[in-house]
Amino acid sequence: MSFPDLIIAGIRVPRMACHTIDQDYKPIGAASLLRMGNGDGIIQAAEWEKCSTSISCSGWSSAGLDGLNWKDPAGLEIACIKPKSIIKASNVITIPGVYRTDEPVLGYAMLGNLQVQTEVSLAGNVATLTVVTGATQYKVEWLPIMTFFCPGGVKPGYSSRSNEYAFSIEGEEL
Repeated sequence: MSFPDLIIAGIRVPRMACHTIDQDYKPIGAASLLRMGNGDGIIQAAEWEKCSTSISCSGWSSAGLDGLNWKDPAGLEIACIKPKSIIKASNVITIPGVYRTDEPVLGYAMLGNLQVQTEVSLAGNVATLTVVTGATQYKVEWLPIMTFFCPGGVKPGYSSRSNEYAFSIEGEEL
């Protein structure tokens, strides 16, 4: 996958502001473990699953994100730069949610622990990967678009030592 642009609320963050960029996802609300008095665990699964994200960038320019309404209750749409992926035995895999159409959805045939890129055709959120002889599983990889509530807003920084700007954002998926 190429180095994609970070897009927040329709603003394409300049490459000069993102020479280095990191994003992570952490699941929230999927399940929790309740411990009983004797130490036994009971899994309490939620009917929903969302995630939180952290994004940090540094570069030679400011990001230009100070004008966004970070407290908008509708959240901000983020075209993410960290891929998500699913591996299944079938070569037909449904991609959950919304994916970026400005970046390719990638498909791989799994040959043991090796992955070999294979063609992907999309019909809505259904990815059909070209069958590869000997493959036992298939993997699809995409960049999601998600809506996050980011009440802390953008946290900017600057270092005169390295002459670099930096910023970070944290949010929870709506």
